[in-house]
Amino acid sequence: MLDGLEVTLVGVVSSLLHKPGTLGLSFTQLGMASSLYLFGAISGSLVFGYLCDRFGRKKLYMTTPIIYLTATGLTAFCWNFETFAFLRFICGAGLGGEYAAMNSAIDELIPARVRGTVDLVVNGSYWLGTFLCAASSLVLLNPKIFPEDFSWRFMFALGATLGITIVVLRRYLPESPRWLLSRGRVDEAEHIAADIERKVCKYMRVDTSSLMRTEGLVAVNVQTRPLSFLDIMRIMWRYISCPLFGGCSFPHAHGPEHTHTHTHTH
Repeated sequence: MLDGLEVTLVGVVSSLLHKPGTLGLSFTQLGMASSLYLFGAISGSLVFGYLCDRFGRKKLYMTTPIIYLTATGLTAFCWNFETFAFLRFICGAGLGGEYAAMNSAIDELIPARVRGTVDLVVNGSYWLGTFLCAASSLVLLNPKIFPEDFSWRFMFALGATLGITIVVLRRYLPESPRWLLSRGRVDEAEHIAADIERKVCKYMRVDTSSLMRTEGLVAVNVQTRPLSFLDIMRIMWRYISCPLFGGCSFPHAHGPEHTHTHTHTH
């Protein structure tokens, strides 16, 4: 969503940035700023992709939107081409790192059966960002409502506001158990996996008393059905929103049931 909003944002304000009453940028300078944004995105995906493997998924998918929202928020206060171009580069780097961090998290947190669908939904939210920016521009860039020398600044502030919302929600996403296991942090990985399983069992109304522990193996034999894509999205939303909005219920997943056996190694 952020990248779609950002690309559309520069497109809708470029005609204003060319005017003397604003930054007075030439078309060449606008093109250079766009190129720096793309260069920043490529650099960010390479650098933050490496850091994501080194320091963990959670740290990076918290850091990259903070870099983005800081750069976008400061763009609202830039005063010449140099500051505008520099902040475009930093913004691109944040969004490039965002691709690397979030897609790594999706690959390692989402079940393989629905991973492609979730990846498509998350990355397809690009168009939601373009719609949000275009719709907001009808109000914020209306000269009858806001003067031109301030309206473009409000548009960049919109991007920073959306970034803050994403940072708040991501505080409740867990670290990747797979990454923790690759670093030998087995106890932390086990704790996170158990917490996710507990939430899924609660959502599916699985009686955890049916857990059978024998020689390090945990087996669950319950009447349930496989999780659908919508089930996965609902569980992800409750995992994030419950700490924000307090206690919430996990409605029963409707649909045909069959016996499902799950084994998990401790």
